Amino acid sequence: MNQDSVVIQKKVLVRIGSAQSGQMSGIITDLKKLLPEEVEDAFKVLISKIEKGELKFFVIRELFTNFNRFKVKISEALPKSNEKIKVGDIPALRAMYQHDSTCLEESLQNMVNKGILSSKMMSDIKKLRKE
Repeated sequence: MNQDSVVIQKKVLVRIGSAQSGQMSGIITDLKKLLPEEVEDAFKVLISKIEKGELKFFVIRELFTNFNRFKVKISEALPKSNEKIKVGDIPALRAMYQHDSTCLEESLQNMVNKGILSSKMMSDIKKLRKE
């Protein structure tokens, strides 16, 4: 990995950390432009942030729905956080569930078992919304 790539990768990670919802499309585009090993390195940092509850759910949703090869790692990272799921997080989790319910099913149950997601919230996430 050359010096320029490292700088670009760090800039993308900083942008993800301070992202507003409307900025995610551009950030995802820039992340996809990185070399595969750079994306891998970036996701090591991002997965750690998910485990610590340091990323907003609209960010996690975009990562989950745009990077299929990291869906399982993202899904496994969610229940490791001690952050309680808030009502405002449900739409992002619902979008992730609708994108790949199989991948998220066990993680949601683990989050309920851990006490960071209520059973009612899990039901709300699993409801299909007609848009």
